[in-house]
Order: sequence, then structure tokens, then C-alpha cells
Amino acid sequence: METLFELLQVTGFAAATVLLGRVFDIFHSKMIGEIIAGMLLGPQLADIVPHTDAVILIGMLGLILMVFEGGLNVDIKSLQKTGIRALVVAVCGTITPVLFGFGLMYLLGFSMLESIVSGTVLSSTSIGMATKLLQKEKQLKTKVGALLLNAAMIDDVLSLILLGVLTNIADINSENDSNSTNTTATNTSNLANTTGTDDTNVTGLELFIIIIIPLAASLGVIIVGLVCTVVFPKIEAKLRKSISRKRLRIYIVMAMLTFNSLFSISSGYIGSTFLLGSFMSGLAFSRMKYSLRSWNKYIQRSSDVLSSIFFTSIGFYIPITKLFESKAFGYGMLYTLPAIFGKLFTGVFSFNPKENALIIGSAMVGRGELGFVMSIDALNAGIFTELSLAICCWALIIPTFISPFLFRFLLKRKEKGAVKTQELPEIDDS
Repeated sequence: METLFELLQVTGFAAATVLLGRVFDIFHSKMIGEIIAGMLLGPQLADIVPHTDAVILIGMLGLILMVFEGGLNVDIKSLQKTGIRALVVAVCGTITPVLFGFGLMYLLGFSMLESIVSGTVLSSTSIGMATKLLQKEKQLKTKVGALLLNAAMIDDVLSLILLGVLTNIADINSENDSNSTNTTATNTSNLANTTGTDDTNVTGLELFIIIIIPLAASLGVIIVGLVCTVVFPKIEAKLRKSISRKRLRIYIVMAMLTFNSLFSISSGYIGSTFLLGSFMSGLAFSRMKYSLRSWNKYIQRSSDVLSSIFFTSIGFYIPITKLFESKAFGYGMLYTLPAIFGKLFTGVFSFNPKENALIIGSAMVGRGELGFVMSIDALNAGIFTELSLAICCWALIIPTFISPFLFRFLLKRKEKGAVKTQELPEIDDS
């Protein structure tokens, strides 16, 4: 009887997730609906989801596949054409919100580390949302569309590198907290030492090492991924001559899943983040003729389901009651300003006319999965409190929701301006 009841709970939970996802998908914000489903039905409120640990674990698989797919969809030829401008937009799109966010959180009274991590949470851009917006408005094949997608891709790579640094800092912070707790428990006379500067503060050299290890490891991961973009298509070309197309596609799917698993684990092990390994795994297969077709045929639907489970599991961590407390809500609304304008401002660095610059910036306002991953990692490591988590969640959810509306408004305004310019009467100088 208990098993039957749990089955009914899972069925209701799945139905609610699909329903809310479909409703918010109308506004190109499907993930927000899925996160809300997790918040309402998960352990933070209704608590009707059985075996939440299993749901979280399955969701992590969805995250890995989702990040892999982002790398797989990279158009390297297009990236080469827009390389410098896309790089400039991406770097500014990463740094600007981080600086704005850090400054505001520090002024609000949060610690230095908490403020830095809060700023880092705002760094990423949702490639999936940007792609959908461009497709719907028929801008995907334009120069602006190509620049935007490439900038968003580089932006996410930079955010993944920052995630590697954040993960390293979080691990050190967790170890310090654990050591401090253990020392206090065994020798209360040393309380001043365990909570003072000797054990919890790091020197400049130690901080440099904490930062440089994930940066160096991430650079190695990127280099290996780029080398594979050259090697893998040559292997595929040889296999095409000896086996059937159907069997080749199956082999490619098996190779993608295997390489993704091994390279992701290896990337995390050497000091980067497993998600950068997953992204570069997808990039490694991006130049192969049948890789994307094979993915769409055999993996895409399963990946979509698993990614929905991931976003739902994000909601399990978000303290929904805390979100609407006066301080969290007020600070959260305030923190949406650097989240929005930090990205909107970056369009200026695309060296496009003002209208195009704002369009590029507005499409980058929407946030993806990485901001939530960073927030939860920070919470689990003891860097974030529920208050800072709630503030960052508002700064991720609201910009993601308004980004499509802002993008369409600016695009329509540009189109109307172009029409009016064409309709202006010619001046007769005679």
C-alpha cells in the first residue's frame, strides 16, 4: 500500500512539473515553471516527493547531458567569424554583473566571500533561452544572432571556469568549518585559536593557489577538448567507409556517452569542474557529421526529461517561505538590478548600432542552470545562508522571466524604426 501511495505521489509530482513547465514555456521560461514545481511540492513546502535524494541524483545526470548538448551545438565556423567581438561581449558579460553584484551585496552588509560568490552567480547566460528567442523571431541566421549565440557560449565557458574556482573555494571553506568544529569539540580551551585568523584565514599565496589550480586545470580541459575537435572527425571519416550509417550513428552515441562520463569525471578530479568537462566533451563531437543527428534521434527526448528533473530538483533547495520574508524579498528585488543591467550593458561592447547592442544585451539577461548550481554549491559549503540564497534566486528568476519580453520589445522597436525610415519622403532639391 505504501508503494502504491508513493507511486501516486510521483505521478502527481510529474504531472505538476509538466503542467507548470508548459505554462511558463509560453514565455520561454520553462525552467522557472519546473523550479516552482520543485519548490511547491518538494521538501521546502508540501513535501510529497518520495526519495528526493534519488530525484536529485537523476537530475544531476540531466544537468550533465544538458551541458554536453550545449557544447555539441556549438558552430565552430560561426565562432571563428565572430571570434573577437563574441569574446569581448562574453568577457564583459561575465565580469560586469559579477562586479555590480559583488559591490551591491557588500554594501548591503554581506561578507567579502559571500558577496564575491553572489556576484559570480550572476555571470552565466542561458544559451537555450537565447536560441529559442532567436528562432521564434527569425533572427538565428542573422549576424546579430550568430554574435549573440557565440558570446553566450563563451560566456558559459567562462562561467564554468568560475564555477571551478568557486568549487575549490567551497571545498576549502567546508574543510575549515569541519576542522574548526572538530577542534572546538575536542579542546574548548583553544576556542580562540580555532575561530580566529590562524585557521580560517588564508594567506595571499594560499589564495593564489586556490585560484590558480582550477584555472590551470580548466585550461587543460579546454585544450584537450579543442584537440578532440580535430581528431574525432577524422576517426568518423574512416569509420564511414567501413560500416553502415545506422551502425555508425549507434557507435557515435555510445562514444559520446562514454567520453562524456570519463572526461567529466577526469575534469573534476584534476581540479576543474565536471561540468566544463561535459561541455568540452560535447564540443569535441561538434564537428562530426553525424554526431548532432545521432543525438537528436537517440538521446534528445531522454535528455529533455532528465533536464526537467534537474530544474525541479533545484526547487528542493530554495526556501520558499524565506523568499517572501521582507528582507529577502526587498534585497532580492534590489539585486535584480545588477543582474539585469550587468548583462544589458554588455551589448555596448558588441560594437553594433545602439539598437542591436540593446537587443544582444537583452537576450543575455536570461539566466540558465549554472547560476542555480553555483548558489546551491555555496549553500552546501556554508558560504551562503538561506537569506543570501533567496536573494540570488530572485536575481536569477526575475531576469530570466522578463528577458523574452524585453528582447521582443527592443526588436519590434528596431523594426518599426526601420520601417519609418523607409517611409520617409524623398526631398526634392530642385
